[in-house]
Amino acid sequence: MVYLTQRPHRKHGRAKQTAVSYYLYGTLFLYFMSITVVEFNMGDIFFYLGLGSVLVLYWYFRKSTLPFSLRCKKSGRFLDMKTFLYDDRNILPEYLEQIEREQDPER
Repeated sequence: MVYLTQRPHRKHGRAKQTAVSYYLYGTLFLYFMSITVVEFNMGDIFFYLGLGSVLVLYWYFRKSTLPFSLRCKKSGRFLDMKTFLYDDRNILPEYLEQIEREQDPER
């Protein structure tokens, strides 16, 4: 559901949408891994190996899989839910307006 709600926010939320798609791929892999383990009466260790490999890949590619931040880069306050999920800049909207005014003094 989060992935579908991120689609209208592509202008400033591409990295977070990509990260959520990686989470979906990892979850799908683990789902198929669990079905395979149960159907073929394999040991639980095979599922744990799959889980470990997914976690290692997430850690190795952490710049693209962990773009989320709980706090604003400018003020240090907690981000609201919309900014947390949809905006790659991780800056609260009131500080974004301030930055835009500084960059474009004619406004």
